[in-house]
Amino acid sequence: MNIERWRQIDDLLHAALAQPSSGRERFVAAQCAGDDSLRREIESLLSAHERDGLLNAHVSQVASDLLFPNQGPVEPGDRLGPYGVIHHLGSGGMGDVYLAEDTRLGRRVALKVLHSASHRVPGCLDRLAREARTASSLNHPNIAVVYDVGCAGDHHYIATEMVEGETLRARMRRPIGAAETCSIATQIASALEAAHDAGIVHRDIKPENVMLRPDGVVKVVDFGLAKRLTVEARPISTDETLPGVVLGTTPYMSPEQAEGRDVDRRSDVFSLGVVMFEMLAGRPPFGGSTVAATIASILKDAPPDILRKGGVPSELDRIVQKTLRKNSHDRHQQMRELLAELRAVSQGGRNARKPGAAAAAVLALIVGGLVSASYTESPPSIPPRDESAARQLYVKGRFFWNKRTIAGVESSIKYFEEALKIDPTHAPAYAGLADSYFALTGNPAAPGPPRDYLPRARRAALEAIRLDPANVEARVTMAAIRHMADWDWAGAEREFKAALALDPRYPSAHHRYGVFLAFMRRFDEAIASLKRAEQLDPVSLAIATDLGMTYNFARQPDRAIVQLRKALEIDPTFGRARFNLGEAYEQKGLVEEAAALFDQSPQTSHVYPARIFINRFHTLAGRPPETRQILEELLTRQTHEYVPALFVAELHAMLGEDREAFRWLDKAYDEGGFCVLRLFVDPRWERYRIYSDPRFSRLLRRVGLPPQTQKLRAPL
Repeated sequence: MNIERWRQIDDLLHAALAQPSSGRERFVAAQCAGDDSLRREIESLLSAHERDGLLNAHVSQVASDLLFPNQGPVEPGDRLGPYGVIHHLGSGGMGDVYLAEDTRLGRRVALKVLHSASHRVPGCLDRLAREARTASSLNHPNIAVVYDVGCAGDHHYIATEMVEGETLRARMRRPIGAAETCSIATQIASALEAAHDAGIVHRDIKPENVMLRPDGVVKVVDFGLAKRLTVEARPISTDETLPGVVLGTTPYMSPEQAEGRDVDRRSDVFSLGVVMFEMLAGRPPFGGSTVAATIASILKDAPPDILRKGGVPSELDRIVQKTLRKNSHDRHQQMRELLAELRAVSQGGRNARKPGAAAAAVLALIVGGLVSASYTESPPSIPPRDESAARQLYVKGRFFWNKRTIAGVESSIKYFEEALKIDPTHAPAYAGLADSYFALTGNPAAPGPPRDYLPRARRAALEAIRLDPANVEARVTMAAIRHMADWDWAGAEREFKAALALDPRYPSAHHRYGVFLAFMRRFDEAIASLKRAEQLDPVSLAIATDLGMTYNFARQPDRAIVQLRKALEIDPTFGRARFNLGEAYEQKGLVEEAAALFDQSPQTSHVYPARIFINRFHTLAGRPPETRQILEELLTRQTHEYVPALFVAELHAMLGEDREAFRWLDKAYDEGGFCVLRLFVDPRWERYRIYSDPRFSRLLRRVGLPPQTQKLRAPL
């Protein structure tokens, strides 16, 4: 008996047991029409079920025990290799899952153990090994980690990350709104994008294979049916899947999958579309009373028009409908296209609202000259424009902006500018342009100082607000500009509060307001605001890192370490999280651990911020410093390219050259932006002699901080 036959029996037995007892015989006869062998096997299993009282046993296990006797059960307390079994978590078509502890590392894992029957089913062990190889080759925050694969006696197992929480199937028992659907689907799409980029198609996306952690993070699991693709995105012809064999879970199959044809990335797009539809509508888009009827529905029926009637936003409805098109050429051709559109719905949906009386009342709160009559004027009449083309360019711009790299931001600027050429009144594109220029002000790798980008960010934000006074993204950027460029702290706070009143669920508003409060040394408020931002966007690296940074500022290094390790779980290469974690270690006196963060990270160890950090950690640890060498290199470079003045100032401070340190701090003040504000809250500056110099206090007053925040803390 091959694996597909066994799975067919397993699925049909599940379905039969779900029928009323009086109707099971008729149901089985209809399902097995023309296949007497299948009917006899199912009837035999049902008879055994009724005779032996196996109601509480899992159907797969019942089938396995009856078809393949002599199975040795796994019990709590058993030891499989280095794993101690704690208790049973659940069962699937191929095996059981247990909570176990890795006795070597003291961590808990999810241990998937194949049914002993599976050992004798051709392909099962290969599938287990393939799942381990496939999943372990992927490193993504939304993909469950595979730790190990092995065999203990007759038991073959795979050890994976233990994901606390519930399956998406369990979550679907309660209504799911459009915003949560978008968040869950975005994280699934992000995981699948990573898999596709690695040449892997999942082929079994369904609610049971998606885990939701309590903190909102989504994990895609079970790559047992995954298949590698060629670089041209066509399936490799291998013996992993025989021609004509149908793999997957019927209601979530793409048309090409249901017909047993070769599949590629676009099949996963379709399956994710089915999951999205079900989250929004409470039922799958295709179905039938039998497997054959369900497949016929997938191949022939259009999805029911119930999303739009149910109040789902039109743009989200459009996206779902596109994913469910029968012809794969008519769907999103790459998962990254779908991902960009989902992200844009989350952001652009907020921009789509036009200010009414409530918004006007909120805008009246803003004082200090930011709002002028020009904001409420109607834009001049212009010729008809292609809004859909501008929208597509805006979506692409947001996709690249979200990468938060210099190259990504530069690409986003090009797309936003192209969108504005097509539609000069497209407020979201102006807001995106403002966000992009502002992103360059906080990145030390930018080709120029913050003062080069802040005026451009301001102009774009003001234009977005003129076109749409309720554009929250632009208002949040404008608030940040007011405190990082204008040093207008009171005006910035009014603007942040106005933006939060317009949309209290916009993560970036809570995020940037939290950073603002941290610089004001209102640490309790800052931490609360950043925690709220993290609740709304639990997979944002920037939010997770800035919460850790704020713990550092508040001299709470233990909390900072926990938070920043969590950020590095999302992306181990994220440099900002490493820098801030190093500072937390430094506060604890763990300078060797701090240096190791960069010594072991080839992605960051060569860049100047990291070299300066490593040098400081080595100096504190008593190793020979390279301060003078790094300083001379930077002074040479700054003659022909931009080098942040703060880097040079800190090196002079390390060397005790106070006069030069203050000269470069004056330049850092002139450059403006985020970095100079860290001087007054970052504990590392408290270690330098210049911190107690009166000139340091005068510099603090120049940035306009309120008098109650101008008193310097006692050095550590």
